[in-house]
Amino acid sequence: MKATSPPGLVPGLPDAPGAGAPAEDGRRAPAGRGDGPGGPRRFGWLAADEKAGRGHNQVLHPVESRYLRAAIDMALAGQSERTITQWLIREGIATAKGGRWTSTTVRNMITNPAVCGYRALGGAIVLDPDTGEPRRGSWETVATPEEWKRLCARYNGYYKINPADLTADPERARRPRTRPAARAAGKYLLSGILRCGRLNLSGQVCDSPLVGNPVSKRTPHGSYACNSSNCRGLARRMDLVDQHIERLVARALADRCGRLTPDHTPWPGEPDLDALRAAERPPARRIEEAERQREAYLARQALHNLLAGFTEERWDALDLAQKRTAIGEVLRAVVIRPLPPGRATRAPFDPGLLEPVYRTDSLWAAP
Repeated sequence: MKATSPPGLVPGLPDAPGAGAPAEDGRRAPAGRGDGPGGPRRFGWLAADEKAGRGHNQVLHPVESRYLRAAIDMALAGQSERTITQWLIREGIATAKGGRWTSTTVRNMITNPAVCGYRALGGAIVLDPDTGEPRRGSWETVATPEEWKRLCARYNGYYKINPADLTADPERARRPRTRPAARAAGKYLLSGILRCGRLNLSGQVCDSPLVGNPVSKRTPHGSYACNSSNCRGLARRMDLVDQHIERLVARALADRCGRLTPDHTPWPGEPDLDALRAAERPPARRIEEAERQREAYLARQALHNLLAGFTEERWDALDLAQKRTAIGEVLRAVVIRPLPPGRATRAPFDPGLLEPVYRTDSLWAAP
């Protein structure tokens, strides 16, 4: 990279082009030197201690830093910030200010550039004035720059720094926000997977998707039911159906993915994308397409790494979104057949009436 600063990045000099308002000048010089930032103590780092010769936000907190790194690992594995939030609350861990965790505080924590040694001022990454590269701070870190970029890419639209090239783009924060893939899951485990196998009023297999119904006095275990107006109706206990399909998918993944190893190969198109961005007249459409290809590659790689070395015991550690993703990699659908004539609706659950339709176009499809 050239020593000149790309547009939107803040060089580490007080008088550099694009320097902020005078109120920020006092922070830019130490940031340019790589000094630790002031302000409140960050979660994961210790406050200053003159007697111990420790700077502010310089040394990792022996306990909090482990939780910070674990939260980063969970996010990189595809778990949602809601899952991470609930985990931190269950663990009895408070925020740096002693408050209660929310999805927003978790998202801000794991996407803070300080986790990899970077610092942002005015929405831009601080650069080394001699190399034009991001200035690495002197504080201890818990993640690599590549991991931080992957974390930011989860929240495209929330973060005004483009993690792909580190340029500041204030418009990103004003665009319609896209939900992270990990949050796009349905409310119930098998929503969209279960299909009705009963003959409808037209004499054909209904094939309508079953919808989930919450626990209530009428359905104390929850249920999946067909609500098609052209169908005579079909329903099954949610908990029993979930348990059967979860065991089936966990066994399939352990068989197919147990010997896989994680893959951290960088996206091969990165040099070409850098060249497109550096062009005198950057081709916007080609850049957008390349960025989509990069996101798809990283998403697929994250899924591969989630399932690599899979064991049945790991299933329970997955959150709802990860389970739904894993199920979708193994099954195309599950057809629920009606009860045979003469069988009472209160008869014991029969897993033989659940007909899985396996995917054949997935690396992890069951044999």
